[in-house]
Parts: sequence; structure tokens; C-alpha cells
Amino acid sequence: MKREIPVKRIAILIGNDKWGGDLLPGVRHDLEAMKIFLQSPAGGAWHPSQIFDINSQISKQSFVSCLYKAIEEGYDYFFIYFGGHGELSRMNVPLFILPGGDSIELDEIRAILSTKPVLMISDSCQGIPEYEDGGVLNESQRLFSTGSVIENFRAQRAFDNELCKLPPMLTYASAVSFGQFANDTDAGGLYTQSLLGACADIIKSNSETGVYGICYPHTIAAQQVISRSNGEQRPSIRGYNRTYQPPFLVKL
Repeated sequence: MKREIPVKRIAILIGNDKWGGDLLPGVRHDLEAMKIFLQSPAGGAWHPSQIFDINSQISKQSFVSCLYKAIEEGYDYFFIYFGGHGELSRMNVPLFILPGGDSIELDEIRAILSTKPVLMISDSCQGIPEYEDGGVLNESQRLFSTGSVIENFRAQRAFDNELCKLPPMLTYASAVSFGQFANDTDAGGLYTQSLLGACADIIKSNSETGVYGICYPHTIAAQQVISRSNGEQRPSIRGYNRTYQPPFLVKL
């Protein structure tokens, strides 16, 4: 189905900071930072009504029902952010542990949303934790203030124009590669903070105005994460090509 402006988009932000006895204090910080970014012109000027938080207990069945309901309601584009506990399934597929303890695999999400363009960003582990604490205190979210009515309109139009070009696909940007542990601090996850920091740097730089796909800020963030983790955490991205990639950043 051809999408037209304005595109009906939905952002689902999932945070699971507790699992067993393991607490990740930076998860809630990351969710709030991502929400601030999305609502700014730089993030595409998402309206608050388009953003849904899931940080309390939810079963896998309820989460799956939410996805199917969003499809039935005619949403054209899905942005999913997951921060918190995760691991690899026995088939080496990323698995996300939902608030409450149930888990869902990336392939299950892909199958449900197979007819939609999807960008999923995950700041979670994909292996057995064997990691030294470190991290970065990045306050980049403060740079993403709410825009004026005109700025928001321009950002929404530019963002939606790129969304209209996307075929059904799931692009998955992860804080780690298979078998690695994602670093978390009180300030937030190393990858999420680096990704938003990269967006802030692009906004402040002399680079061209326009809409940037997820790959460019991801690449900058990945280099920072690899450096700060001494090579032990290597962000990855897949599910895109040279022609199509989901928009992520708007520079007016």
C-alpha cells in the first residue's frame, strides 16, 4: 500500500531494568532521553500521542496483541526501542526480556510486522555478561529541545517524506554483536548515549541539512562504543541496503 503524508507512525519504547537480581539503573534514563529526542525536530518531531512507553510488567501475549492492534489501526511505520535485559536464543537469535519476565525473539517481531517498514534499536545484551563496568555520562538529550510549530511541521514533513519511500523491512540496530554484553551505567547505556551524542554532533557540525538515515549516526556511535569499551562491545546493524534505510535524524 502506498503511504501518503502524513504517515501514521508509532514509536514503542520498552525498558526492562530488572530481571532476577540484576538491576540496570540507566535504562529509565535512556528511555526518557530517546523520548526527548523523538519529540524534537531533530528526531522527526513525533507527537506525544505517537509514542508509547512499556516499562511496567507486560506479558508476551499482551505485547504481541499490541503489535497486531497497531497493524489493525492502520499504522504505516513502526519504531521500536528496547533497553534492558536480553540474550541470545538457542538458535542465536536476539531475544528481548520484557518487563515481567516473558521474552520475545527478534524473528517473532519481524514476522508479525512483515508487511511494515520497521526500525528497531536495541541497547541490550546478546550473550553471557562478562564485562567491566565503564560507560559514558552523555547529556546529549538536553540539546534536543522541543521545536517551534513551524520547525516541527518542517521536520515532520521531511521525516514522513522519507518514510513514504520505505518498503516493508525490519532494520535492526544493536548495541552489541552476537555473544556480547551491553555496558550500562547510572547515566544510561553506552550505545544509546553514544547514538544520541552522534546525532547532537551532526546537528552542531557543518554537515549538510536534510534527513539522515540510521546508518550514519549508528556508524559514528559504533566507533565511540568500540573505543570506550576497548573493543569488547561492537554495535551492529543489519536489514538495510544502499537504497533504503529508515530515517532517524532531521537537520533543518
